[in-house]
Amino acid sequence: SGFAPAHSSAPASSALRMSSLSGSNSPYRRIPTMMPEEPQPEVDPRRRNPDEQPPAAPVRMPVIDTEGGQMDVISRLLKDRILLLGQGVDDEVANVLVAQLLYLANEDPEADITLYINSPGGSVSAGMAIYDTMQYVPCDVSTVCFGMAASMGAFLLGAGAKGKRRALPNSRIMIHQPLGGAQGQAADIEIQAKEILFIREVLNT
Repeated sequence: SGFAPAHSSAPASSALRMSSLSGSNSPYRRIPTMMPEEPQPEVDPRRRNPDEQPPAAPVRMPVIDTEGGQMDVISRLLKDRILLLGQGVDDEVANVLVAQLLYLANEDPEADITLYINSPGGSVSAGMAIYDTMQYVPCDVSTVCFGMAASMGAFLLGAGAKGKRRALPNSRIMIHQPLGGAQGQAADIEIQAKEILFIREVLNT
């Protein structure tokens, strides 16, 4: 009667500890338990990797109060015939700049337009659309580099009217030959090579 029964169970705390060792990465065999599964910690859906930094919040466009109501700063600068190229050059950016150039040229064909450039460059075709419009409008387009004008950004900086191309003291300007690649049959590669050489000649002239 002084002996403990052979079938006595382990304390609840021991069962909990054993249950916690039965994870997928544990070498111990999973044992039955009456305790509910421990919930996994929630992870921010923006951070699937806990070590990954959350994405930065988008920069909000400043809004200015005017007599007619609120106006974003880009539209306010447009009223003073000031345009801004502050990102890479692609078709969407080119369409906006071309529309602004045409609008200002139609509003006053004699007054200058000032284009501020801080761009790493981008698409040749999109950049050439901006360049052609700058040469097409009757008013002079003055260009100013701040920050960086690289690749197509530098090309557009040089597209300003003669004597009206400027760069701020700490800005950087970089230009290079056209970049591209080709694949396919020999004839396809030859055509692409001729095309990129043609683009280089166009940019150089």
